[in-house]
This record gives sequence, C-alpha cells and structure tokens, in this order.
Amino acid sequence: MSQPRSIASESETRPSPRWLRLHGTAENEDVRLALSPGTHHLGSGRDCDLRLERDGVSRRHAVLVAEPGRLRLIDAGSKNGTFVNGTRVRRAEVRPGDLVTFGPVSLRVEELEAEDGELAVEGMPEAMPDSASSVMSAGTDADATQTEDERRGGRGSRVESLARSLQATPGELGGALEELRAALEADGVAALDPGGDGTPPALVAAAGKVTPEAAELSSAAWHCRRRGSRRARLRQPGVAAVMTDLSGSPRGLVVSGAAREPPAGSLSSWLAVLELGWPAREPAVARADPAALRFPDGLVRCASPAMTSLYQQMRPLVGNDLPVLIVGETGVGKEHLAQTLHRSSPRGRGPLVAINCAAIPAELLEAELFGIGDRVATGVAARRGRFQQADGGTLFLDEIGEMPRNLQAKLLRALDEKHVHPVGAGPVPVDVRVLSATNVDLYRRMEVGQIRRDLFFRLAGYLLEVPPLRSRPEDVPLLAEHFLNRFSREANKRIRGLTVRAMNALAAYEWPGNVRELEHEMRRLVYLCPKGQAIEAGMLADHFRRGEAADSTAASQGAEEDEESAEAAGEPRLPTLNLEQLDLLAIEQAMARSGGRVAEAARSLGISRYTLRRRLQRSGIQD
Repeated sequence: MSQPRSIASESETRPSPRWLRLHGTAENEDVRLALSPGTHHLGSGRDCDLRLERDGVSRRHAVLVAEPGRLRLIDAGSKNGTFVNGTRVRRAEVRPGDLVTFGPVSLRVEELEAEDGELAVEGMPEAMPDSASSVMSAGTDADATQTEDERRGGRGSRVESLARSLQATPGELGGALEELRAALEADGVAALDPGGDGTPPALVAAAGKVTPEAAELSSAAWHCRRRGSRRARLRQPGVAAVMTDLSGSPRGLVVSGAAREPPAGSLSSWLAVLELGWPAREPAVARADPAALRFPDGLVRCASPAMTSLYQQMRPLVGNDLPVLIVGETGVGKEHLAQTLHRSSPRGRGPLVAINCAAIPAELLEAELFGIGDRVATGVAARRGRFQQADGGTLFLDEIGEMPRNLQAKLLRALDEKHVHPVGAGPVPVDVRVLSATNVDLYRRMEVGQIRRDLFFRLAGYLLEVPPLRSRPEDVPLLAEHFLNRFSREANKRIRGLTVRAMNALAAYEWPGNVRELEHEMRRLVYLCPKGQAIEAGMLADHFRRGEAADSTAASQGAEEDEESAEAAGEPRLPTLNLEQLDLLAIEQAMARSGGRVAEAARSLGISRYTLRRRLQRSGIQD
C-alpha cells in the first residue's frame, strides 16, 4: 500500500499555485480532469494520463501543457479533431473560460486551487475485480508480461553474470540484491521465504530498507500463488513482489520504494538469480514472533500513536486464554480486533464463533448460546449452541452489555465450570476462550443493576479500550486510501484518487460513526465518482463540507465574543431558577456556539449526542 501524502496544508507557509481543470458532460456523465502543472496526454488509450473513453476520441488525441493560469494545446493527429471555442486547431493557447472539444466531447477550462486538484492519495493504476489478489491479479509462467527472451529461457547478460557469480558462491545474495536495488533506484530489496498458513514472511537476505507495505504485498502475493499459480506477481506504485515455487519450495522477491517501475518481466529474470543463489541454511531472521499480531485480511493496520499503543497492549494477550473485554464506540472495529486476537493466539486454527447479544430475542438467546437437547419438545431437534460450536477456539460475545440479566448467571456458571447446560439436557464440557465487546458504559450499568458485577470482572480479565476515529485523525488518510482501492476493485472502476481538499474535509470531520461511517462514505464516493476521475470535496456529503469550512479557533473566539457581548448587554448568567428552563437555555447556547453541530454541543454540555437530540426534539428546537 502506498503511503498517503501528508494532508498538512502547505498554503500556510507559501502561496499555492492555481491548477486548471477540464470540466463538462459526456454521454450524461460528469467529467472533471484536473491538470497539474506539466505535460499531459489525453485520449482513449490506456497509456494516457487523461482518459476519455468515448467513441470519437482517438487513442492519443491531444497533448496538453499546463502552466499556472494557462494551457497550451497540441492536437496529436486525431481523427475527429480538436477545437477551441468552435474552431479546429492544431496548436493553441487556452485560458480559463474557453471551451475545448475533443471529437464529440466538449469541456470548459476552469481554474481551481492546488488542493482542489492535487491528490492526497492515489488510486490504483487499474481497478481489478478480483479482490482476493489485493492489488493485482496473479500471473503464470506463460503470462503476457513475460518477454520473448524469458520464454526461451534467456535472462540477459547482466543476469547471467550474476547467476555465474552466485553459482560460484551459493547463498551470497547480498551483492545481487544490492545491484538490483541500485538498478531500480529503490529504497530496498529483500529475498523472502513467504512462510505458510498464518506465519509471516521470513527474511533471507536484504539490501537497503524494506517497508511494512512491501511485506504486506509479499503476503498478498503468496496468497495469490497458493490459489493455483506457480508464480504470482503483484505491483503497486513503488512496491513490487514476486512469489514462486522452486522444486516445491517457496521463493520470494520484494522491491520497496522504487524510483522507477521495474520493466515488464524483469522481476521474473531476477528470480532466476534467487533460485540459483538461495541458501540452504535456515533464514537469518526468526520465522515468527510468538507475540506477533496476525491481522484479518483486509484490515488496515493503523499507524497513529493511539492505535500503536493499542497494538502493544494486545501483544501480551495472544499467548494465553485471558478473557478480554473490548470497549469502544459503535463502528471503531471491535470485532476486527477480536478476530486479530483469535488469529494471533494458539487457538487460531480453531473456530471463531460470534454472537450478537442484542440482535437475538431474549427468549431465544439461551438456546443460541447453550444449545437444545434432544426431544425437548415435539418437532424440536437437538442443536449445538455457540459455546459448543466454538469448542477448541474462541467465542466472541458482541454487545455483551445488552444481555438479559436472567441469562447472566447461566453465562457466569458456564465460564466458571467450563460446562454448558443445553435446554432440556445435561452438562456438556466446552473448551473456549471468551472475548466480548460493548459500546455502552458497563460501570454505569453495574450501578443500576443491569449488569452483574461478578460477570463483569469475569469477562474483563483485560479491558481493551479502542479509541474513536476523531481522536486519531492521522489514521483517516490511510483508511481512506484502503477503502478507495477496495471499493474500486469491488466496482471494477478506476478512480484516480482523492484530492487534498477532500482529504482535509474528511480529516476535520468528527466521525460519530467512526471507521464504519468512513467506510460507508468512501463506498458511496467510489460508486458516484465518474470512472477515471478523482474524488473532489464537492462530491462529499453536505455535513462533511460543513465540517471542512468550520474553524475551531474562530468558533471558540466567536463563543468568547458572544459571552462578552451578553455580559455587556447586562444579560444575567442565571435568568431563572427553573431547571427545565435552565436546561433549555444551556442547550440553545451550546447549539449557537457550535454553529448547530450536535456532536460539539453535546461535548460542551457533557452529555451524549443521542441524549441531546432527544432533548432538542422534545423542546421543539429541532425536528
């Protein structure tokens, strides 16, 4: 995965140059082509950076040279011509407001701020429908990316020379990897043993520095190879991985931070070097860390200090059966962390069985948890409960705070005795580790008697608190990039990326729905964004654009000015001692100071946004 561009605004230190954009409609579809300063090739061909896949647009239709405030246009010998304001041209200089026509497509030249055109994160070069391959589809030995020279067995003089040297000194891969790193102007190149089921790749030899993204890509490539191909190649900007089998043994090569893309087929040639020089000894680095976390496929490993600290807390929990209670707001990813703890533990080869305690009616929950004995009633068949299904693995109790109190004693007994009592049957032994999660305050529920204290302390062998997304905005770019690429593959649609202005709006938002809300918004944006274009701030939902425009410093200064004005006008601090009226007054002032933003007003009042919404509706302030 490529590292997202920093979203810190450079306009605070120096003026941002204005970009140009071609904007219009083609076949009832909105077209927005941002033109960064420099040379662009426009056409319907895949080799063009500005793609217009329309009938009547030539494969290489025109060349555009963008400079701040102006655009030079050169027709590339197109069949249907290039027009500026209705006049066919071969060369022309156009400015904002001019109408440019490429065959049947007419687009207006517009001027925009740099952050409206510059990308914070880039989409994949081409979206692939097969999500299992993660980045690119797996290849085979007869794959079209191989050169004719490769198919004949030739490797080129440079590779042959290295191969001979490696035959003379088998196992000495460092020199070969360093030469490859220099040739590709890369940060690092590594030879890997891809590992097996659940085990991470093991380093055999390396030159330079290999990033975590490259290691993740190597795991994805190994997954593709295991699906049936003898050899799999995956690429994304700056990172490439090849995995192959040699006499039934895995071999891998990863290139990280390459300044230029490896030529087609070159990685296959370099694999020949690895195959000749692979050492017979054990890898230099241990295969697996006993406390290593193994994340589920598709889960983004966030890099913020808050999440890094959370991962550090999780490491000691993977080698034992200590029950863990995961707490956090709705949508922060509690179930994903439960999956990580399960996969990373010795029980990872066993089943992970989840049950949502809030989604099943109370009268049916007991049977779902503990099962039903044979011949309990006419027409009722015996059924294994979730505890029995999770035997030898992990049971995940989601929304444990919603479990009916009458079942809590039975759950506690099952945890203590390691036996379950199916309805109408005798005890059945079970061997499970229990993980649970909730988004409610269990301490408060204990105080009012809704949760048994002994059950709480039995479940909370360790309390793992997941931070909300608003407290770690530095994770938003990485998550947005992940969802952008994921849903591009899902929709089989190429999206150019996400603009800096759009990313700034997303990072400034408070995310009451956390990661799940970001996931849903990115899916909506990918499906609505025209193919081949970038997601701009104007495509975001209204509440995201309002969040972008809000300035917290100005808002706080405005609130102070409002207070000073009220005091200057002689407005009393407590105009009444009626509690209902004081409550209404506090709500009105909080909403005014927050500019109508419910989440911010709720925080200033010390209540939840749900409570505030109910009070707003009850008072008639808001429908």
